[in-house]
Amino acid sequence: MPNDNQQPITRADLDAALNAALNAHTERLAAIFTTRDVFDRAIDSIAAEFGTMHNEIQALHGEIKSRDEANARRFDRFSETLTSIDARMSAVTKWADTLDRDNAALNARFHEMQRNHQRSIADLERRISALERKAG
Repeated sequence: MPNDNQQPITRADLDAALNAALNAHTERLAAIFTTRDVFDRAIDSIAAEFGTMHNEIQALHGEIKSRDEANARRFDRFSETLTSIDARMSAVTKWADTLDRDNAALNARFHEMQRNHQRSIADLERRISALERKAG
């Protein structure tokens, strides 16, 4: 390399300087390509992970969908069962209402008959007393 004396540069000095610069650039390029390779591998790895996650999410979505459909079928059957129970309960309620009305009517008739019997018994007692007074 030339020094400050303004000596002309020799071919060897020029070659050495160019080789040093070329080596520095080569090292930088190698580092860039190495870094790019690392990034490419990282991106490929991330892409593969996203693909795996996508497949897992699709599988979970399918499972959730099938469970949802099964639950919908269960709710449909449950609804039909409740409708059937409601119809039966309606019939039982109607029967109970009829039973209550009939029981109330029977109870009213019973009390009316009991009053009639009491009147008849009282009437018979008066008649017997009147006959006993006549006879005695």
